[in-house]
Amino acid sequence: MKVTYEQMKIELSEIKTYYLMKKTFDKKVRDFEETFRLLEKYLKVINQAPTKIKGYFIERYENGSNAPQMAEKWGVSVSYVSKLKREFFKFLYEYLNKEEK
Repeated sequence: MKVTYEQMKIELSEIKTYYLMKKTFDKKVRDFEETFRLLEKYLKVINQAPTKIKGYFIERYENGSNAPQMAEKWGVSVSYVSKLKREFFKFLYEYLNKEEK
């Protein structure tokens, strides 16, 4: 496989950057793995939730909407979204803290 001098310089620069940033990259991978474990944990709970709780999760955490945006999108008041937020956290708390039977 033939390469140009410029291509080699670019590729070697990428390798150099990797080694210089290896600790940072490794930490980011560990951070990502931990975040993925948390996501799996909460998705298992959300899958057991009532539809309105699932909707809140999707809109708030997957779509990144805030309360005023959610209220406008859903055609409800901000206070209703706040009430739904309380229900969301209550559901999560109770589900995650229920006793194993």
